[in-house]
Amino acid sequence: KHGSELAGLKKLPCIIREGTKNAIGIYNNVVNGLQYNRANVVLMHDLNSKTYTKDALKNIITYGKENGYIFKKITDNTPMVTMKVNN
Repeated sequence: KHGSELAGLKKLPCIIREGTKNAIGIYNNVVNGLQYNRANVVLMHDLNSKTYTKDALKNIITYGKENGYIFKKITDNTPMVTMKVNN
């Protein structure tokens, strides 16, 4: 629909939001940070003791597909990403 990309999500600018402690908070942080007409990168980390990142992923993917985002994997040819850290 909108031609925007989520590269496995792909390129630029990325915002790191610390302190989210549940799947709903992670989902909201991701979908509220997406912008059309640019590539978006979503970098997620998870630990055995913190599964809520994984738990949010299915809903993030559903939202992206329903809103016209295209998912691509990150490869050696993916442009470098600049990140802003929000602490």
